Amino acid sequence: MPGSLLRRFTCSMLIGCLSVGALTAQGQPGAPAPATTPVATRSKALSALLDQIWQDKLRHSPEFASSIGDKRYNDQLTDYSPKEINAALARGRDYIQQLSEIDTTGLLEQERLSADLMLRSLIEAQEGAKFKEWEMPVNQFNGFHTDLAQLPARLQFDSAKDYDDYITRLTKVPAAFSQIMTNMQLGADEGRTPPEYLMEKVLVQTQSLANLKPEESPFALPLKRFPKSVSAVEQKRISTEMLQAISANVLPSYKRFAGFLKAEYIPKSRQEPGVSAIPDGDAYYAFRIRQSTTLNKTAAEIHQIGLDEVKRDEAEILAIVKSLGFADIKSFRAALAANPKEHPASPDALIDAYKGYIAGMKPKLPELFGRLPKAPLEVVPVPAYMEKDQAAAYYDNGTPDGSRPGRVYVNTYNFAERSLAPVEAVAYHEGLPGHHLQISIAQELTGLPEFRKYQDYTAFTEGWGDVQRTAGQGCRTL
Repeated sequence: MPGSLLRRFTCSMLIGCLSVGALTAQGQPGAPAPATTPVATRSKALSALLDQIWQDKLRHSPEFASSIGDKRYNDQLTDYSPKEINAALARGRDYIQQLSEIDTTGLLEQERLSADLMLRSLIEAQEGAKFKEWEMPVNQFNGFHTDLAQLPARLQFDSAKDYDDYITRLTKVPAAFSQIMTNMQLGADEGRTPPEYLMEKVLVQTQSLANLKPEESPFALPLKRFPKSVSAVEQKRISTEMLQAISANVLPSYKRFAGFLKAEYIPKSRQEPGVSAIPDGDAYYAFRIRQSTTLNKTAAEIHQIGLDEVKRDEAEILAIVKSLGFADIKSFRAALAANPKEHPASPDALIDAYKGYIAGMKPKLPELFGRLPKAPLEVVPVPAYMEKDQAAAYYDNGTPDGSRPGRVYVNTYNFAERSLAPVEAVAYHEGLPGHHLQISIAQELTGLPEFRKYQDYTAFTEGWGDVQRTAGQGCRTL
């Protein structure tokens, strides 16, 4: 999604402007002291600005808004056009300027932290823009093609209007795919593509969705259960219109996207797996490290931390496996792989293993935590159209009011080859007390700006999951 606006803009210019703005707002040696604005006035201004930024996000990310229970934009899809990307960046720069002009001196600690976090997020959006992530919007884990298919399970259908809004949203799918394909083609022309072998997986996912019958597709999920508020007559009308929208708008768009991938995009996709193969790849990698960890560490430093941790872990693992009678880790792993008791007998058996550990942990939570979330937790299989290339399990949050549960998705693909050994740890990491408590409680917090409830820093999010997994995990023997 290129534009002259982006080409002219650089992060260094932005940060320079920010520095000047901040100094001007808060005073610098030799400059006239600014008029003192009362703390209460500045606190109110900060709160209003943060809410304005949040409302902007909801308005321009309608699927996200719907997923957290805000139904105002239920008939909309995200605008992926170059015009909107440039407009979003322009709004971001304006918000940076406004935020930098609010003197946070004397404000409460949480207010100052909110201002700092928002400013960091806005600056990162500007800095990241030069790497044009929108030109590589799809991979085997994420992308519009799978996000859209998962959306119905994240929506709440309480009235006929909810269904009508959803049908309207489905009619906009062709335009969204067209915008995304345009962006991907621009990326391909500039040498910004994912690896070919990953895009081949995306093609399989897309084709599997494109070839489904309308009534059997995930897009028809809302028709499986109607609320009592929707009459039988309305149910018939809604069913007819929804299946027609899927047949006329959604499935043809997937077929067109599959054709684009196969004929145009995959042949242009890069052969090298590393992101260093794209323009500014090394700089992009460094940016993503800093964004994910919030630390100024190089790739080599991060890698060395990993090597050191693996060395330490393997020393502890070796001591354990020797205590179990094995000579080394390799022989222990071989014994696990060969032991039929360490493999599920069916997809349901794998699901039940996760459910068992989560059910066992649930009554212990009041002893370990002073606050528990409203949202319940359920364990469900990864959708068939994406299971082959998905992770072993992942968590999807519920709604803040608890009306939709959080979910641990378990990958049952090729179940007989999957090991039961890590299930306990993963169940605690993805479910209880891991991401479900972390994310659900964050969503329920009061007294904080809304964006703070959904801000995601990988180091914290995954760090929390790992700590809770370790705290909850019991000992298992072969």
